[in-house]
Amino acid sequence: MTAGWLITALLVGSFSVLVRSESATALMIGIAFLLMKIIWDWKKQKPEDVPHKGPHPAGISALWRLGLAIMIAAIPLLAWSAHNQKVYGFFGISDYAGEILFDGWIYYGLNSNIPITDPNSSAVKTINEVYPPGLSNMSNVPTGWTIYYLLLQHGYTSEQAFTLLDQASMDSIRNNIPLSLKLLVIKIQKGLEPQAMIPATFLYPGEKINFATLNSDYFDKETLFIPAIINIQRYAVEVVSQWYSIFYTAWFWLGLGMAFICFYRKPFFQWMPLAVIAINSVFLPTIMGMSMWRYVLSGIFLMQLFILAGIQSAGTFVPYYFKASRKPEETKP
Repeated sequence: MTAGWLITALLVGSFSVLVRSESATALMIGIAFLLMKIIWDWKKQKPEDVPHKGPHPAGISALWRLGLAIMIAAIPLLAWSAHNQKVYGFFGISDYAGEILFDGWIYYGLNSNIPITDPNSSAVKTINEVYPPGLSNMSNVPTGWTIYYLLLQHGYTSEQAFTLLDQASMDSIRNNIPLSLKLLVIKIQKGLEPQAMIPATFLYPGEKINFATLNSDYFDKETLFIPAIINIQRYAVEVVSQWYSIFYTAWFWLGLGMAFICFYRKPFFQWMPLAVIAINSVFLPTIMGMSMWRYVLSGIFLMQLFILAGIQSAGTFVPYYFKASRKPEETKP
């Protein structure tokens, strides 16, 4: 709880928000737990430790240090928000949360055969005017960005377009809660399905890949042809594709289980915030936006700590259990 560590920790959180705006929740979780720690220490103080009425001087000092750290951590966020205000006309880290919600709920719902769209929503009616429902079907559902640019073409400003997408999403989610919960279950299930991201291997002569045109704009044509290397690459791809899902499914649930167990691990104010942030990193992007395995990976990174802690606890408990389970030898008369 020293000033240096508080400032460093919150600056790390601040810059993580600049990388991905949804990291703001992790930053707020960290601040909340730091404040809880200060209050907890106040509650634990004994009457004889307080020479006068009112808060303990150490508690006041901790609050000042936390307040200073929050102000310093806010500087990068405020600076970037001011930049966005100057260049793009809005004050904030980003302004496209409405598009994320639209893709994560309306677009994803239609593609999952769960049309949660609220036909009575004024925002939905406005969107239907620029993209009539008859133009789309389950195999050709417009994304939020498609709707966004159509709204711009019809004279709406960027802020108005994102606001309409946000309102349409929230109205649709609230319109039918049971159906929205059904879609939420599907989103979490699909988001937690491991998907191997396999890069393209070297090609045999005459083979083509879909993004060859994109590569040719930036890279010279690859002329390397070594059959042994290509065969090794493709064998590795086959092995990874076969075992990736099995391994990561077991590894993810092991890490998630250990994260909940670490709720009871001491020191509480070190393990509990870390577990909450890891769970938040796994589920928040999936709940808000599209269900993608790559969103889950950021949370799995933190879960390695819980798995290591579980191994350490098991290594301590197993010898203790066997020692305690041994019956003492009966005393001979």
